[in-house]
Amino acid sequence: MTSKPDRAKASGLKKAVALLRVSTKGQLGTAMDIDPDGLSIGTQRASTDTKAAELGAEVVDAFVEPGYSASKLTIDQRPVFQDMLKFIAAHPDVAYVIVYMRSRIFRNRYEAAIVEYQLKQMGIRLVSVHEDFGEGPYADAVAGVVDVMNQLTTTVQGLDIQEKMRRKAVDLGGTLGRARLGYLNVTIKVDGHDVNTIRLDEQRAPLVLKVFELYATNEYSIDRLEATMADLGLTTRATKRYPEQPVSGSKLHAMLSDPYYIGFVRYKGDTYPGRHDPIVSHELFERVQEVLHLRSGRGQRDRVHQHYLKGSLFCQRCHKALRVSLR
Repeated sequence: MTSKPDRAKASGLKKAVALLRVSTKGQLGTAMDIDPDGLSIGTQRASTDTKAAELGAEVVDAFVEPGYSASKLTIDQRPVFQDMLKFIAAHPDVAYVIVYMRSRIFRNRYEAAIVEYQLKQMGIRLVSVHEDFGEGPYADAVAGVVDVMNQLTTTVQGLDIQEKMRRKAVDLGGTLGRARLGYLNVTIKVDGHDVNTIRLDEQRAPLVLKVFELYATNEYSIDRLEATMADLGLTTRATKRYPEQPVSGSKLHAMLSDPYYIGFVRYKGDTYPGRHDPIVSHELFERVQEVLHLRSGRGQRDRVHQHYLKGSLFCQRCHKALRVSLR
């Protein structure tokens, strides 16, 4: 590690690195037609460049942390942050680490203090574009207060979100997150206002019901059920990353034990009445649970049978549908 004197000696023109962060990967693509970096990173990059110029320095590299919340990971678990520290250690002429806001980088005041101390030991000053209080003991004290308030704000906001989620699920029977297969997330108008809600997927809901009906006969293994439902046309919903595709056996198995399909929602391990329309009757759901219980017993599990031609021969229909699983 380069000491303060060594780093100062190596510094001609002051150098800086920028640490930029967004909460989700989707933010990286916002307004890419205007700025190839996306609106959030582009704004942060421009601001850190301006701050570097004010400090008489130039940004020699920028490290972008996308797609996760800094509040959920420690510094040691953030690979981009670790890459930045390695870069700094290998480049003794770096004098500044510039961030857009301290609250975007640190999850709590303890982490902020540890990182800032480490950087100071390396002769590097941490600078925030929007929270630069200068240097000296009073500046350090003010920065510490800001970190405390940032942590308090994050904690209070987290508690508020948790309470809203609890009320949505427990008191109102609302669905948390993406709709289950057989349902759709939709926006409707209520008294002139947009309201997010759940409705049945007219294409997939009847097929989801068929999943339960077939398995309740106790004549279908999960493998056979997977192949049958693929033949009947049950597919996942397309996403930005993946197109529609046949529903896997593991997904079908999870669906069969999910009380959401009889009109309930789960929150923190407990089950509450939901306000969405059920696809499956209570009677059918109970029959399916009995079959699941029987098949989970000793000697009753679905078996995968091996054969020397397995993986070599396929029926024409399966081959055309690209169902060539080796199971």
